[in-house]
Amino acid sequence: MGKGLFFLLGLAIGSFITVIYFKYSGNSHNNKPYFKLQANYKIEGVDGYLKKGTIIRMDEGMDEGFDRYILYLNIKGGKLQKIDSLNGVYPYWLSEVTSQ
Repeated sequence: MGKGLFFLLGLAIGSFITVIYFKYSGNSHNNKPYFKLQANYKIEGVDGYLKKGTIIRMDEGMDEGFDRYILYLNIKGGKLQKIDSLNGVYPYWLSEVTSQ
């Protein structure tokens, strides 16, 4: 009986510590801030723009000197083409539009 009680107590304490760690960890998905674009941005390689006021979410800062952001899109209807040959993250490079 004593070993079973210690096992359950250890399991409960370990679970509690794990929950607290992920809830308050600086790397938690919930702690990543959102940003609003303050200018229009051209999407390099495609005929497209992200307009001023678009909300994006910080993903990760890179050692190479750029930051990666996430843009969430909800698409209702329309036609999409599935691409099976891409693996990993497929980034688009954006540059601020300085004149129009």
